[in-house]
Amino acid sequence: AAAASGSLGPVGGLDLRRQAAIAKGGLTDHRLEAVVLKNPDFDLDQTIFKTLEGFIPRLVMKKDLAVKPFWHDVAVQRITAAYSRIERPHAIDADLHEFMLNECNFSMEHADGSFMDHLVFCRDYCQVHFKPHSPRVLLIHSILGVGTNYFPMEAAKIPQLAALLTPHEMKHTEAFPSILRLILSWKLLDELAGKLGSLDKLKSIKFHRVIDNQDLELDAEEFWVQMNYQMIHLLDFAPTADWESGAPVVFQCCLGVYDFLTKAGQLRATVAIQPVRMAGLMPTLKRRIGVRVLAKYSAQIGHSLDYELGGMIPPGCDVTVVLPSARVRSSKTAGAKLLAVFCICGRTFTAQQLAGRVTFAAVNYVDHSARIRQDFGDDAS
Repeated sequence: AAAASGSLGPVGGLDLRRQAAIAKGGLTDHRLEAVVLKNPDFDLDQTIFKTLEGFIPRLVMKKDLAVKPFWHDVAVQRITAAYSRIERPHAIDADLHEFMLNECNFSMEHADGSFMDHLVFCRDYCQVHFKPHSPRVLLIHSILGVGTNYFPMEAAKIPQLAALLTPHEMKHTEAFPSILRLILSWKLLDELAGKLGSLDKLKSIKFHRVIDNQDLELDAEEFWVQMNYQMIHLLDFAPTADWESGAPVVFQCCLGVYDFLTKAGQLRATVAIQPVRMAGLMPTLKRRIGVRVLAKYSAQIGHSLDYELGGMIPPGCDVTVVLPSARVRSSKTAGAKLLAVFCICGRTFTAQQLAGRVTFAAVNYVDHSARIRQDFGDDAS
Protein backbone atom coordinates (compact mmCIF):
# COMPACT_ATOMS: atom_id res chain seq x y z
CA ALA A 1 0.00 0.00 0.00
CA ALA A 2 1.07 3.58 -0.59
CA ALA A 3 0.59 6.46 1.84
CA ALA A 4 -1.58 9.15 0.27
CA SER A 5 -0.44 12.07 2.41
CA GLY A 6 2.75 13.52 1.07
CA SER A 7 3.03 11.15 -1.90
CA LEU A 8 2.99 12.78 -5.33
CA GLY A 9 1.04 11.48 -8.30
CA PRO A 10 2.81 11.08 -11.65
CA VAL A 11 1.47 14.35 -13.05
CA GLY A 12 1.08 16.67 -10.07
CA GLY A 13 1.52 17.32 -6.37
CA LEU A 14 -1.98 16.51 -5.16
CA ASP A 15 -2.54 13.46 -2.98
CA LEU A 16 -4.59 10.50 -4.20
CA ARG A 17 -7.81 11.57 -2.49
CA ARG A 18 -7.72 14.91 -4.30
CA GLN A 19 -6.66 13.36 -7.59
CA ALA A 20 -9.60 10.97 -7.38
CA ALA A 21 -12.07 13.80 -6.74
CA ILE A 22 -10.88 15.82 -9.75
CA ALA A 23 -10.77 12.78 -12.03
CA LYS A 24 -14.30 11.75 -11.07
CA GLY A 25 -15.87 15.17 -10.71
CA GLY A 26 -17.08 14.39 -7.21
CA LEU A 27 -16.56 12.30 -4.11
CA THR A 28 -16.34 8.60 -3.36
CA ASP A 29 -16.06 6.78 -0.07
CA HIS A 30 -12.83 4.83 -0.67
CA ARG A 31 -13.48 2.32 2.14
CA LEU A 32 -12.78 -0.58 -0.25
CA GLU A 33 -9.59 1.00 -1.61
CA ALA A 34 -7.84 2.46 1.40
CA VAL A 35 -7.22 1.74 5.07
CA VAL A 36 -7.28 4.76 7.38
CA LEU A 37 -5.07 4.57 10.48
CA LYS A 38 -4.22 7.01 13.27
CA ASN A 39 -1.39 9.42 12.57
CA PRO A 40 0.75 9.63 15.73
CA ASP A 41 2.73 12.56 14.32
CA PHE A 42 -0.26 14.83 13.83
CA ASP A 43 -0.08 18.17 15.70
CA LEU A 44 -3.26 20.24 15.78
CA ASP A 45 -1.27 23.32 16.77
CA GLN A 46 0.55 23.27 13.42
CA THR A 47 -2.70 23.59 11.49
CA ILE A 48 -5.30 26.29 10.85
CA PHE A 49 -7.16 24.84 13.84
CA LYS A 50 -4.50 25.83 16.36
CA THR A 51 -6.74 28.60 17.71
CA LEU A 52 -9.51 26.12 18.57
CA GLU A 53 -10.31 26.31 22.28
CA GLY A 54 -11.94 23.86 24.66
CA PHE A 55 -10.99 20.30 25.52
CA ILE A 56 -13.95 18.63 23.78
CA PRO A 57 -13.83 20.66 20.52
CA ARG A 58 -10.08 20.04 20.23
CA LEU A 59 -10.51 16.34 21.02
CA VAL A 60 -13.22 15.95 18.37
CA MET A 61 -11.22 17.86 15.75
CA LYS A 62 -8.02 15.91 16.43
CA LYS A 63 -9.91 12.62 16.18
CA ASP A 64 -11.19 13.61 12.74
CA LEU A 65 -7.88 14.92 11.41
CA ALA A 66 -5.17 12.79 13.03
CA VAL A 67 -5.44 10.02 10.45
CA LYS A 68 -3.40 8.74 7.54
CA PRO A 69 -4.73 6.72 4.59
CA PHE A 70 -2.89 3.76 3.08
CA TRP A 71 -4.02 2.84 -0.41
CA HIS A 72 -4.20 -0.49 -2.17
CA ASP A 73 -1.85 -0.68 -5.15
CA VAL A 74 -4.70 -1.26 -7.58
CA ALA A 75 -6.38 1.94 -6.38
CA VAL A 76 -3.16 3.89 -6.78
CA GLN A 77 -2.83 2.75 -10.38
CA ARG A 78 -6.48 3.42 -11.19
CA ILE A 79 -6.58 6.92 -9.68
CA THR A 80 -3.26 8.11 -11.08
CA ALA A 81 -4.17 6.84 -14.54
CA ALA A 82 -7.52 8.65 -14.48
CA TYR A 83 -5.96 11.84 -13.14
CA SER A 84 -3.24 11.81 -15.79
CA ARG A 85 -5.95 12.27 -18.43
CA ILE A 86 -7.24 15.50 -16.87
CA GLU A 87 -6.27 18.78 -18.52
CA ARG A 88 -3.42 20.49 -16.74
CA PRO A 89 -4.19 23.75 -14.90
CA HIS A 90 -2.98 27.11 -16.12
CA ALA A 91 0.04 28.56 -14.37
CA ILE A 92 -0.66 31.14 -11.67
CA ASP A 93 -0.28 34.68 -12.95
CA ALA A 94 3.16 35.96 -12.04
CA ASP A 95 1.89 39.10 -10.29
CA LEU A 96 -0.68 37.22 -8.22
CA HIS A 97 1.82 34.48 -7.40
CA GLU A 98 4.34 37.06 -6.22
CA PHE A 99 1.69 38.77 -4.09
CA MET A 100 0.73 35.48 -2.44
CA LEU A 101 4.37 34.64 -1.71
CA ASN A 102 5.58 38.04 -0.53
CA GLU A 103 2.53 39.82 0.89
CA CYS A 104 0.63 36.89 2.45
CA ASN A 105 1.27 33.98 4.78
CA PHE A 106 -0.10 30.63 3.65
CA SER A 107 2.40 28.61 5.68
CA MET A 108 -0.14 26.93 7.97
CA GLU A 109 -0.99 23.27 7.44
CA HIS A 110 -4.39 22.15 6.26
CA ALA A 111 -6.18 18.99 7.35
CA ASP A 112 -4.35 16.99 4.68
CA GLY A 113 -1.07 18.49 3.55
CA SER A 114 -0.12 22.14 3.30
CA PHE A 115 -2.43 25.12 2.97
CA MET A 116 -1.25 25.52 -0.62
CA ASP A 117 -2.27 21.92 -1.40
CA HIS A 118 -5.81 22.83 -0.39
CA LEU A 119 -5.81 26.02 -2.47
CA VAL A 120 -4.39 24.27 -5.52
CA PHE A 121 -6.97 21.48 -5.31
CA CYS A 122 -9.83 23.97 -5.18
CA ARG A 123 -8.42 25.91 -8.13
CA ASP A 124 -7.79 22.79 -10.24
CA TYR A 125 -11.22 21.32 -9.55
CA CYS A 126 -12.85 24.62 -10.50
CA GLN A 127 -10.89 24.88 -13.74
CA VAL A 128 -12.01 21.42 -14.83
CA HIS A 129 -15.55 21.27 -13.47
CA PHE A 130 -16.88 24.84 -13.14
CA LYS A 131 -16.27 26.53 -16.44
CA PRO A 132 -16.35 29.36 -17.41
CA HIS A 133 -16.00 30.83 -13.91
CA SER A 134 -12.58 31.99 -12.77
CA PRO A 135 -10.60 29.36 -10.84
CA ARG A 136 -8.48 32.14 -9.33
CA VAL A 137 -11.27 32.85 -6.83
CA LEU A 138 -10.72 29.44 -5.26
CA LEU A 139 -6.95 29.77 -5.39
CA ILE A 140 -7.20 32.75 -3.03
CA HIS A 141 -10.56 32.01 -1.37
CA SER A 142 -9.09 32.14 2.14
CA ILE A 143 -6.85 35.16 1.64
CA LEU A 144 -9.24 37.38 3.64
CA GLY A 145 -9.69 34.93 6.47
CA VAL A 146 -10.50 31.33 7.37
CA GLY A 147 -13.10 30.05 9.79
CA THR A 148 -10.62 29.86 12.67
CA ASN A 149 -9.68 33.57 12.55
CA TYR A 150 -6.43 33.00 10.70
CA PHE A 151 -5.84 35.83 8.22
CA PRO A 152 -3.15 35.28 5.56
CA MET A 153 -3.40 38.95 4.55
CA GLU A 154 -4.00 42.23 6.37
CA ALA A 155 -7.06 44.31 5.53
CA ALA A 156 -4.79 47.23 4.58
CA LYS A 157 -3.65 45.26 1.53
CA ILE A 158 -7.15 44.84 0.09
CA PRO A 159 -6.60 47.59 -2.53
CA GLN A 160 -3.43 45.82 -3.70
CA LEU A 161 -5.34 42.55 -4.04
CA ALA A 162 -8.21 44.21 -5.89
CA ALA A 163 -5.77 45.63 -8.43
CA LEU A 164 -4.65 42.09 -9.32
CA LEU A 165 -8.17 40.72 -9.85
CA THR A 166 -11.17 41.41 -12.05
CA PRO A 167 -14.20 43.01 -10.32
CA HIS A 168 -15.98 39.64 -10.56
CA GLU A 169 -13.07 37.82 -8.92
CA MET A 170 -12.68 40.41 -6.19
CA LYS A 171 -16.38 40.36 -5.33
CA HIS A 172 -16.40 36.60 -4.89
CA THR A 173 -13.05 36.54 -3.07
CA GLU A 174 -14.10 39.03 -0.40
CA ALA A 175 -17.50 37.35 -0.04
CA PHE A 176 -16.11 33.83 0.31
CA PRO A 177 -15.12 33.78 4.02
CA SER A 178 -18.44 35.39 4.99
CA ILE A 179 -20.68 33.00 3.04
CA LEU A 180 -18.64 30.08 4.34
CA ARG A 181 -19.33 31.13 7.94
CA LEU A 182 -23.03 31.51 7.20
CA ILE A 183 -22.99 27.96 5.82
CA LEU A 184 -21.08 26.62 8.82
CA SER A 185 -23.57 28.30 11.16
CA TRP A 186 -26.37 26.37 9.37
CA LYS A 187 -28.69 29.40 9.66
CA LEU A 188 -28.51 30.22 5.98
CA LEU A 189 -28.85 26.64 4.77
CA ASP A 190 -31.77 25.91 7.07
CA GLU A 191 -33.63 29.04 6.00
CA LEU A 192 -33.07 28.50 2.29
CA ALA A 193 -33.99 24.81 2.54
CA GLY A 194 -37.32 25.89 3.98
CA LYS A 195 -37.97 28.19 1.02
CA LEU A 196 -37.20 25.92 -1.91
CA GLY A 197 -40.52 26.76 -3.53
CA SER A 198 -39.87 30.49 -3.59
CA LEU A 199 -36.18 30.80 -4.43
CA ASP A 200 -37.11 32.43 -7.71
CA LYS A 201 -38.04 35.48 -5.61
CA LEU A 202 -34.50 35.83 -4.25
CA LYS A 203 -33.04 39.15 -5.37
CA SER A 204 -29.92 39.51 -3.26
CA ILE A 205 -28.13 38.67 -0.03
CA LYS A 206 -26.54 41.23 2.29
CA PHE A 207 -23.92 40.18 4.83
CA HIS A 208 -20.71 41.29 6.54
CA ARG A 209 -17.09 40.87 5.42
CA VAL A 210 -15.18 38.73 7.89
CA ILE A 211 -11.93 40.67 8.03
CA ASP A 212 -13.45 44.07 8.94
CA ASN A 213 -17.25 43.55 9.21
CA GLN A 214 -17.96 45.88 6.29
CA ASP A 215 -21.30 45.45 4.51
CA LEU A 216 -21.27 43.34 1.34
CA GLU A 217 -23.99 42.34 -1.09
CA LEU A 218 -24.38 39.79 -3.87
CA ASP A 219 -27.26 39.74 -6.32
CA ALA A 220 -29.11 36.46 -6.88
CA GLU A 221 -26.97 35.32 -9.82
CA GLU A 222 -23.76 36.13 -7.97
CA PHE A 223 -25.06 34.26 -4.93
CA TRP A 224 -25.64 31.06 -6.91
CA VAL A 225 -22.16 31.30 -8.42
CA GLN A 226 -20.73 31.85 -4.94
CA MET A 227 -22.58 28.82 -3.59
CA ASN A 228 -21.04 26.67 -6.30
CA TYR A 229 -17.61 28.00 -5.37
CA GLN A 230 -18.42 26.99 -1.78
CA MET A 231 -19.52 23.54 -2.96
CA ILE A 232 -16.18 22.90 -4.64
CA HIS A 233 -14.27 24.14 -1.60
CA LEU A 234 -16.18 21.89 0.80
CA LEU A 235 -15.33 18.80 -1.27
CA ASP A 236 -11.82 18.96 0.15
CA PHE A 237 -13.11 18.21 3.66
CA ALA A 238 -14.45 14.76 2.82
CA PRO A 239 -12.78 11.91 4.72
CA THR A 240 -10.89 9.43 2.56
CA ALA A 241 -13.00 6.51 3.75
CA ASP A 242 -15.67 5.35 6.20
CA TRP A 243 -17.90 8.41 5.83
CA GLU A 244 -20.67 7.12 8.06
CA SER A 245 -18.45 6.44 11.04
CA GLY A 246 -17.07 9.90 11.72
CA ALA A 247 -19.23 12.65 10.19
CA PRO A 248 -16.78 15.59 10.50
CA VAL A 249 -18.72 18.82 10.91
CA VAL A 250 -17.43 20.50 7.72
CA PHE A 251 -18.20 17.36 5.72
CA GLN A 252 -21.75 17.55 7.07
CA CYS A 253 -21.90 21.08 5.62
CA CYS A 254 -20.57 19.72 2.33
CA LEU A 255 -23.42 17.25 2.16
CA GLY A 256 -25.88 19.94 3.21
CA VAL A 257 -24.81 22.33 0.44
CA TYR A 258 -24.90 19.52 -2.11
CA ASP A 259 -28.41 18.52 -1.07
CA PHE A 260 -29.64 22.12 -1.12
CA LEU A 261 -28.15 23.06 -4.49
CA THR A 262 -29.43 19.84 -6.03
CA LYS A 263 -32.98 20.38 -4.79
CA ALA A 264 -32.86 24.07 -5.77
CA GLY A 265 -31.73 23.19 -9.30
CA GLN A 266 -28.65 25.39 -8.87
CA LEU A 267 -25.81 22.86 -8.80
CA ARG A 268 -23.89 24.31 -11.73
CA ALA A 269 -20.47 22.84 -11.06
CA THR A 270 -19.97 19.19 -11.97
CA VAL A 271 -20.24 17.45 -8.61
CA ALA A 272 -21.40 13.93 -7.81
CA ILE A 273 -21.48 12.56 -4.27
CA GLN A 274 -22.54 9.02 -3.51
CA PRO A 275 -25.40 8.75 -0.98
CA VAL A 276 -24.37 8.63 2.65
CA ARG A 277 -26.43 8.01 5.76
CA MET A 278 -25.19 9.41 9.03
CA ALA A 279 -26.94 8.01 12.09
CA GLY A 280 -26.45 8.21 15.82
CA LEU A 281 -25.70 11.01 18.25
CA MET A 282 -22.20 11.90 17.11
CA PRO A 283 -23.12 13.84 13.91
CA THR A 284 -25.59 15.98 15.86
CA LEU A 285 -23.10 16.56 18.66
CA LYS A 286 -20.38 17.62 16.24
CA ARG A 287 -22.75 19.97 14.45
CA ARG A 288 -23.76 21.68 17.69
CA ILE A 289 -20.14 22.05 18.77
CA GLY A 290 -19.24 23.47 15.35
CA VAL A 291 -22.02 26.07 15.47
CA ARG A 292 -20.98 27.26 18.95
CA VAL A 293 -17.31 27.41 18.03
CA LEU A 294 -18.03 29.40 14.86
CA ALA A 295 -20.19 31.93 16.73
CA LYS A 296 -17.38 32.38 19.23
CA TYR A 297 -14.79 32.95 16.50
CA SER A 298 -16.90 35.66 14.85
CA ALA A 299 -17.64 37.34 18.17
CA GLN A 300 -13.91 37.48 18.96
CA ILE A 301 -13.23 39.66 15.91
CA GLY A 302 -16.43 41.69 15.94
CA HIS A 303 -17.85 39.97 12.88
CA SER A 304 -21.62 39.81 12.55
CA LEU A 305 -23.25 36.63 11.28
CA ASP A 306 -26.44 38.54 10.45
CA TYR A 307 -27.62 38.49 6.86
CA GLU A 308 -30.62 39.59 4.82
CA LEU A 309 -32.19 37.83 1.86
CA GLY A 310 -33.60 40.46 -0.49
CA GLY A 311 -36.96 39.57 -2.02
CA MET A 312 -37.58 36.77 0.48
CA ILE A 313 -39.93 36.91 3.46
CA PRO A 314 -37.93 37.31 6.68
CA PRO A 315 -38.60 34.61 9.27
CA GLY A 316 -40.65 35.55 12.31
CA CYS A 317 -41.91 38.86 10.91
CA ASP A 318 -45.20 40.61 11.61
CA VAL A 319 -47.89 40.24 8.97
CA THR A 320 -50.63 42.77 8.33
CA VAL A 321 -53.51 41.67 6.11
CA VAL A 322 -55.22 44.40 4.11
CA LEU A 323 -58.75 43.59 2.95
CA PRO A 324 -62.10 45.38 2.86
CA SER A 325 -63.53 44.58 6.30
CA ALA A 326 -66.78 43.23 4.86
CA ARG A 327 -64.87 40.46 3.13
CA VAL A 328 -62.85 39.37 6.15
CA ARG A 329 -64.45 36.54 8.09
CA SER A 330 -61.53 34.44 9.29
CA SER A 331 -57.80 34.00 8.92
CA LYS A 332 -58.49 31.10 6.58
CA THR A 333 -60.67 33.32 4.38
CA ALA A 334 -58.02 36.02 4.35
CA GLY A 335 -55.38 33.58 3.21
CA ALA A 336 -57.56 32.36 0.36
CA LYS A 337 -58.52 35.75 -1.09
CA LEU A 338 -56.46 36.50 -4.19
CA LEU A 339 -56.91 40.24 -3.73
CA ALA A 340 -55.47 40.22 -0.23
CA VAL A 341 -52.37 42.34 0.23
CA PHE A 342 -49.89 41.70 3.03
CA CYS A 343 -47.50 44.23 4.50
CA ILE A 344 -44.44 42.44 5.86
CA CYS A 345 -41.57 44.39 7.39
CA GLY A 346 -42.44 47.41 5.30
CA ARG A 347 -42.84 45.51 2.02
CA THR A 348 -46.09 44.47 0.36
CA PHE A 349 -46.99 41.10 -1.17
CA THR A 350 -50.09 39.68 -2.81
CA ALA A 351 -51.64 36.47 -1.53
CA GLN A 352 -50.48 34.68 -4.67
CA GLN A 353 -46.88 35.67 -3.90
CA LEU A 354 -47.23 34.21 -0.43
CA ALA A 355 -48.99 31.01 -1.43
CA GLY A 356 -47.49 28.10 0.49
CA ARG A 357 -45.06 30.37 2.33
CA VAL A 358 -47.11 31.73 5.23
CA THR A 359 -49.22 30.04 7.87
CA PHE A 360 -52.04 32.30 9.04
CA ALA A 361 -52.58 31.98 12.78
CA ALA A 362 -53.52 35.52 13.79
CA VAL A 363 -53.88 38.65 11.69
CA ASN A 364 -54.52 42.35 12.16
CA TYR A 365 -56.55 44.25 9.59
CA VAL A 366 -55.32 47.74 8.82
CA ASP A 367 -56.14 50.13 6.02
CA HIS A 368 -52.97 50.75 4.02
CA SER A 369 -54.69 51.96 0.87
CA ALA A 370 -52.17 54.70 0.16
CA ARG A 371 -49.22 52.30 0.47
CA ILE A 372 -50.95 49.72 -1.70
CA ARG A 373 -51.61 52.25 -4.45
CA GLN A 374 -48.00 53.39 -4.22
CA ASP A 375 -46.64 49.86 -4.65
CA PHE A 376 -49.19 48.28 -6.95
CA GLY A 377 -50.93 51.19 -8.74
CA ASP A 378 -54.47 52.54 -8.50
CA ASP A 379 -56.00 49.32 -9.78
CA ALA A 380 -54.67 47.40 -6.77
CA SER A 381 -57.78 48.26 -4.76
